[in-house]
Amino acid sequence: MREEELAKACDFSATYFSRLFHTTMGVTLKQYIIQKRLDLACGLLSADHEKIASVATSAGFKDVSYFSRVFKKHIGCSPGKFRSNNYKGS
Repeated sequence: MREEELAKACDFSATYFSRLFHTTMGVTLKQYIIQKRLDLACGLLSADHEKIASVATSAGFKDVSYFSRVFKKHIGCSPGKFRSNNYKGS
């Protein structure tokens, strides 16, 4: 669901909804969604041996390259390295 649709469902303007969400949650809706998708991806990568492209799709990413870039930016390593448990994060 898009931000405009969520705002409409709450009977708010998109601008007000966005501001309210950010104030309440401390992050933008986009940042929140990305973090939830990455949380799901980390669980999938830890739990089974699905192909990384399948994990990306299951977590809501349409493009595996974008998924890999976002994953590395936020998690600190590639999805493959995360899966192999070679990553020793802080």
